[in-house]
Amino acid sequence: MGFGLDLSYDESHVKILENRGVDITDKFKIFRRGINAAYMLVLSKLGFILNLGIILEDWKKAMARSMRRYLFNIKFTKVFYANVS
Repeated sequence: MGFGLDLSYDESHVKILENRGVDITDKFKIFRRGINAAYMLVLSKLGFILNLGIILEDWKKAMARSMRRYLFNIKFTKVFYANVS
């Protein structure tokens, strides 16, 4: 179990917000910050991770505030691993 911080940028959010009537003058305002709680189920070298969190900005409530992320993790060695989310 754990906690995390998120920082994400998705260019498609500019178009979504424009379609909803929110004027975006600075694309750097599209960065979304959030916090999450994480749980990982480990099965030998495989891991299944669930993140549940909230986005701290609301852009005038035009976008959803909650987020979910599912990850699949495979460990190759003690220091090398890969994630798919």
